[in-house]
Amino acid sequence: MANAIAMPVIDRVLDDGVRCTYLASDTACPGSDYQNVHSDLPPLFPGLGVSLPVYSLVLNVPLVDVNEENGPLEVWPGGTHLNPDNTEHTAIDGEMVKAATMMHAEKVFMPAGSIVIRDIRMWHRGTPNRTNANRTNVALIYNKDWYGAGGEIHIPQETYDALPPRVRELFRFERIGYAAKMPWEW
Repeated sequence: MANAIAMPVIDRVLDDGVRCTYLASDTACPGSDYQNVHSDLPPLFPGLGVSLPVYSLVLNVPLVDVNEENGPLEVWPGGTHLNPDNTEHTAIDGEMVKAATMMHAEKVFMPAGSIVIRDIRMWHRGTPNRTNANRTNVALIYNKDWYGAGGEIHIPQETYDALPPRVRELFRFERIGYAAKMPWEW
């Protein structure tokens, strides 16, 4: 949660007061299909028409080697600041999906334990897992301190107290002292 390699980069990009607002796994199960191309958040100000500085980063850490067969992340490096249809990024006929077919994409292959840090607005999608095993990826979202999107993380007090100081700082705005909730309980 406070990776010694990732945090200096995240701190540099997001400045002081970084907070972690999301902690989960992205798992491509056997037989999964392509996701639609999407960004994880809509624009902050969709009508503004200008590209804003980075305010949220995603850290992905694969727990297994990621290869062509087990569902690698596919990214569109040039799409980070483009969002032609604003929040309608899941529709199969959405403008983002159409635009992505004409842009360069790359699949992200990496060994277990690697890290990927990306702007939360980066266009991406999951790809099919053609193996018999899950491809599990830890996902964390780090935001500037003024931006709280990402969910509500419940952390029991004894768990929070046992965390290293830097990790406590990252989760300081979350629901401390509450029983942990599973994602389906949110």
